[in-house]
Amino acid sequence: MKKLILAIGGGEPEWALAGVGAALIVATIPIIKGFNKKTSKAVALYNEGFTSVGYQFQPEINLNFKGTSLGITMNF
Repeated sequence: MKKLILAIGGGEPEWALAGVGAALIVATIPIIKGFNKKTSKAVALYNEGFTSVGYQFQPEINLNFKGTSLGITMNF
């Protein structure tokens, strides 16, 4: 940690530390690409099970008075 602070503060840079950081960044690129690909595939697989009935959803909203109370109901 002390070497990192010295490198940031203008001391002699630790090139081994910079190399390890760069290697870690490069190593994560294939992991991220694989994650994105698998996530897209999972969403597509999940959505295959649904039929397009969303257009049939027509809720009915009512304003109700009961004594001194006021309420809103939604039926679908």
